[in-house]
Amino acid sequence: AVQPGRAIMLMTLVTRSSRVGEQPTLFVIGGKSVSEASEAGGWLDPLAEAITRSLGMALVDVAWRRRRGALHIVVTIDKPGGVTLDDCEQVSQRLEQALDAQDRIGEYSLEVESPGLDRTLRSQREFQYFRGREVEVTTYAPVEGRRHFVGTLEGLEGGRVVITAADGRRHEFPREQVARAKLLVRL
Repeated sequence: AVQPGRAIMLMTLVTRSSRVGEQPTLFVIGGKSVSEASEAGGWLDPLAEAITRSLGMALVDVAWRRRRGALHIVVTIDKPGGVTLDDCEQVSQRLEQALDAQDRIGEYSLEVESPGLDRTLRSQREFQYFRGREVEVTTYAPVEGRRHFVGTLEGLEGGRVVITAADGRRHEFPREQVARAKLLVRL
């Protein structure tokens, strides 16, 4: 039996691996959920940001979607030297306490993860966080006769993904024309 008002703890642990294609470090806690996903962004992002910073980590992304009637929240964190399972657990526990204290929530599941080695970049926050890293950009249609570009990520500027190639050429792609922008891992 579960006590009313208490979260059911569901944990999925995946060990961190340095091999390309491996899953990122992950810690999942099931609990209560925000009533409306669109409402959540207004207070969930700053809440997650404050918690990760207080623990000496960076917030890379916050994403959410409905899953079986509950809101599934995915918080991606990072820190120099990489994220450990203990880091994910600390953020998960602190964020769950804060979400429960907000008193705006019903069913939710919370997942805290590391970015992984070859992360696909989706949010504006990710494009800013990973500035200076090598990325591979794939466009929907050919640009300058090709669809694949590799370079150093300069970020998002005016709605355009900007990279600088190894030869120094600067490439800019309207974000809506980018099929995928992914961190590049060279071993």
